Amino acid sequence: MARGLAQTPSASVEVLDAARRELHRTHIALLAQSRNRTVRETIASRGDVPLGIQVALAQDDAAEVRSAIAGNAHTVRSVLEYLCLDKSHAVLASLLANANVPLAIVEGLAFHRRTEVRRLATARLNDPLRPPRVEDPQGEDSKFPELRERGTISPAAVVAEVADTPIASERPTHGFAVVDMDVRRSVLPSIMLWATPRTEPPAQGAATETASARVAPVRGFRFSEV
Repeated sequence: MARGLAQTPSASVEVLDAARRELHRTHIALLAQSRNRTVRETIASRGDVPLGIQVALAQDDAAEVRSAIAGNAHTVRSVLEYLCLDKSHAVLASLLANANVPLAIVEGLAFHRRTEVRRLATARLNDPLRPPRVEDPQGEDSKFPELRERGTISPAAVVAEVADTPIASERPTHGFAVVDMDVRRSVLPSIMLWATPRTEPPAQGAATETASARVAPVRGFRFSEV
């Protein structure tokens, strides 16, 4: 009897570690790969799960683990959108019961093919005490270290940086630089002569050699130069 009690999930050391308040990200990643389903489910219910671990738990084989990450109020929006396609009714029910589920996700599930899912989504939309959350996705992603750059860097700065970087296939292989035609039109004509090869005229009195046309000999005839 003692042996069977020691094998229960509640007596597992990993379950106790997964429920600890302060855990390092490396320890969370190790516990998320545990063979014990209860351990993974406990990790999925934590509020400090990194984004990469959330993605892995959303693809777990156990529906209980996916339900835990779907009902977690700290789950990122992109993971919740992925869980909308889950085939388990328990996962979708946990998703609709999430306190911070976005409004767009609830509105999409209101047109689900299953009647039970549509009923839960409609009830959540009409619930005045628990309205769905309306928030900018970029502002939410900026809270996560993995997506912090996407939330802070402006799109204009990214476009300007990409535009200034030359493409590898268009980099010049010769000694001249690539000149913008709009800028080149504003340059004086005397300066633009750098791109035109200059041919020096022959000096006066210099002998010029002209290549004489040589005719291929014909069999049976002999030619002599005059």
